[in-house]
Amino acid sequence: MTAKVNESHKKIYVEIGQRIKDAREHKHLSQAGLADASFLSRTSITNIEKGRQHLPLHTLYIIADVLGIQVASLLPDQNQIIEKMFSENVHKDLRPGEREWITEIAKTTQKKR
Repeated sequence: MTAKVNESHKKIYVEIGQRIKDAREHKHLSQAGLADASFLSRTSITNIEKGRQHLPLHTLYIIADVLGIQVASLLPDQNQIIEKMFSENVHKDLRPGEREWITEIAKTTQKKR
C-alpha cells in the first residue's frame, strides 16, 4: 500500500507543477524569470513544474505572488485527488459490478455535500 500512496502523492505534485507552468506561460514568463523573481534556480522551477521537486508551502506562496494568482488556484481539487486515489488504488481490485455500485455511492455522497 505504501507504494500506491507514494504514487498518489507524486500525482499531486505533478498537478501543482502543471498549474504553475500554465500560469507562468499565461503570464509570458520564462522559467528563468520565475526563478529569479521567486529566489529559486531555473533548474528548481523545471523540476517543480515536472513534479519532481516537492516545494515547501512558503515557496508555493512566493510563486503564486510572482504569478499574480491565488495559491488555491495552484492546488488540485481535494475531491478530484481523492477520487483519483480511489479509482487507481481500489477500483482495480473490484469486479465490474462492484465498481459501478461503489462509483454510484460515491457520486450520490458527493451530490449531498
